[in-house]
Amino acid sequence: MGEFFKPWQRKIGVVTLVISLMLTFSWIRSPIYCDFFRVCFVRNCYQITSIENRILWVHEYVNEGAIDNPFLQYGAMEIGEGLQRPDPLRRLNEYYWKVAIGDCFVASGTGKAGYPTRFLKKPGPSITYGLIAARIPHWCIVIPLTAISAFLLFKKPKTLTQKKTPEPIRNERV
Repeated sequence: MGEFFKPWQRKIGVVTLVISLMLTFSWIRSPIYCDFFRVCFVRNCYQITSIENRILWVHEYVNEGAIDNPFLQYGAMEIGEGLQRPDPLRRLNEYYWKVAIGDCFVASGTGKAGYPTRFLKKPGPSITYGLIAARIPHWCIVIPLTAISAFLLFKKPKTLTQKKTPEPIRNERV
């Protein structure tokens, strides 16, 4: 069994399979719960959310002030009447660009925020923040990842064969 995991392709296949299984679990859970994971720095905040069979990725950034959030956050909320659906496009005042194909989109733009928000630590004038957002259905990630992991796990590894070196042709004179 240890020989099965010797090639690097099989190790990467197991990693992609684990990621695919985690996303499948998130996909099954997403119609009932909204899960999010957020990482914030001084002027940047990155968030990935799983909700309603979709994955939503958001990058918020400010040029002035600071983002008032803990470094790491994780949360899960039951989807109900009180939960406001996270739609970053509603927060944009001006688009830089937007690409939408079916249920998928990628967009960038700016918005204005005033106190109290996660951008300002104390009352003051409203600030402009930038936002880059993307939304994609779970299946668009899970199915290709599963196919890649199956290919990497079941592909037969190449066997090393030693090439025979041809012997030089001898010119024999009689």
